[in-house]
Amino acid sequence: MSVVYNIPANQVAGYRESRIILRIHNSVELQQCLPAIDQQNLAYVQWFIPSNSEDNEDNEVLQQIEAPLDLVLSNPGVDFPCLYDYAALADERPLRVSIPVVPGFGKAVKLAVSLNCAVKLEVAQPDSALMAELAEIMRFYLYQATVTQTIEFFHSLLGGFFRQEPITLWEIQEENPVYARYVTEQEEEIISSRFSGASPEFFEDRFQEELIAGQAECCQCDFLAQCQGYFKWPDRNYRCDGVKTIFQMLRDAALELKNDLVTHDAGLEP
Repeated sequence: MSVVYNIPANQVAGYRESRIILRIHNSVELQQCLPAIDQQNLAYVQWFIPSNSEDNEDNEVLQQIEAPLDLVLSNPGVDFPCLYDYAALADERPLRVSIPVVPGFGKAVKLAVSLNCAVKLEVAQPDSALMAELAEIMRFYLYQATVTQTIEFFHSLLGGFFRQEPITLWEIQEENPVYARYVTEQEEEIISSRFSGASPEFFEDRFQEELIAGQAECCQCDFLAQCQGYFKWPDRNYRCDGVKTIFQMLRDAALELKNDLVTHDAGLEP
């Protein structure tokens, strides 16, 4: 798989030959860079929803882009009603909402899926309160019959457990250093905004190796194959008890689904 570069709008010209994700913060920025965009190489547009946005021209400008859209909701607990302004775009193209796991994020998740948007959770090292909210949203995804859109990282991990296929959080969260590059405003290449100041080469060559060598929790974790130290940045001493509970619940749900399918195929009542 080729490298995908997540770039700011002012660097489009320098990446015309590369596969890109384009970060846009306002309609003026998008209009200025439109002539330089090769839409064949555009994986998707990351649109950072302005706080308390009342710009009704956003949709008109975004309609000039054929690629999928990723709406980034930086302050979800407050700004989640802004999603209503973009809901109609889901009828024209794939539409995803990226939501940081911060206090109140659950309201934004529930609204996004009700508007027929996929969701990607931007998660770092959640405290116990956020972990409880994360578990609540995972149960909502797993057991709420009205949910028809994916919520990542739950969806891909559930599928990996179900099919017994290898997949890691680094891949799901688009932060695999093998093929992900985030280009800063200063033209520095890192993995993502979460890893400011850390080179992709460090994570490719040393980070996981050092964790395995010196971190007893990772060495003894049942979910090392799926996590590979994802939750050990930036604080390597972060305790993953809540994370492991989430992973266990997903694995249990995958097994439950398998058993239900076996029962159904056998013509038995569950």
